[in-house]
Amino acid sequence: MDSLTFIAKIIGTKWVNRASSFDECDCWGLVVLYYRHVLSIELPTVAGYDDKLDIADCWQNEAHLPHWVVVDNPSDNGLVFTCYKGDRPTHVGVTIGGGKVLHSNGTNKSGGVQVNSIRALESMYGKMTYHKFIERNYA
Repeated sequence: MDSLTFIAKIIGTKWVNRASSFDECDCWGLVVLYYRHVLSIELPTVAGYDDKLDIADCWQNEAHLPHWVVVDNPSDNGLVFTCYKGDRPTHVGVTIGGGKVLHSNGTNKSGGVQVNSIRALESMYGKMTYHKFIERNYA
C-alpha cells in the first residue's frame, strides 16, 4: 500500500490505548501499522508495550533502541518522530513529507489519527527527534 492510500484509510481512526488496527490505534500502534503496510517492515516487538508501560519506557527499552538511528533532517517519509516533555519521550508518529506528520493522539475519552505540521508539534512539545529504522540481526 502506498503512503497516500494508507493515510486516506487511517485518518480519523479512533485513538485507543494499546490498539494497532485500522479501526483503532494509539501512537505506537500507528507506527507499527505504517511500517507494516507502507514500508513492508515488521517492527520488532517492544518489551513492555503489551504490559501497558508508557511510551517513554517502551521507547527507551535497551533492546529496542539499536534498531533506530537518529536523523537530523526530517524530510524523508517514514521516519519515526518522538516528542518530548522535558527529557522524557511522550509521543511518537511518522513523517509523511512536506513538513507534515501522521500521528494518533488522544486520551481514553477522545482523539484519533490526524495529520499536523512538524512546526505545530514542535510548538506544542518543544523537543522532537527523528529516527530511521535499521534492520539489525544479532544472531
